[in-house]
Amino acid sequence: MVVVPQDARVAGMSIKDISASREFPSECIFIALYNNEKKTFSIPRAEDVVNEGDQLFIISVAENIKEVVDFLTAKKTSTART
Repeated sequence: MVVVPQDARVAGMSIKDISASREFPSECIFIALYNNEKKTFSIPRAEDVVNEGDQLFIISVAENIKEVVDFLTAKKTSTART
C-alpha cells in the first residue's frame, strides 16, 4: 500500500497514464484504490484518477517494489525560476 503524498507527481494522473509511463515497472498491478476524500474503496480502472492522500494497493514482483514506491511518491518538479 502506498499513500500518494501532497505534491506528488502522480496526483491528478489516471491509472492508465501512470501505468503507461516508461519509468513505471510493467510488472505491477493496481488492485485497489482508497479515495481519501470520498472515503471509498474501488478496483481501479484505466480512467480513474489518483489524488493526493489516496491509498494505492499494488502487487508487484519483489525487485520492483522500491521503484514503484519511489515513482508513486515522487514530488512534482518545480518549474519556477529564481
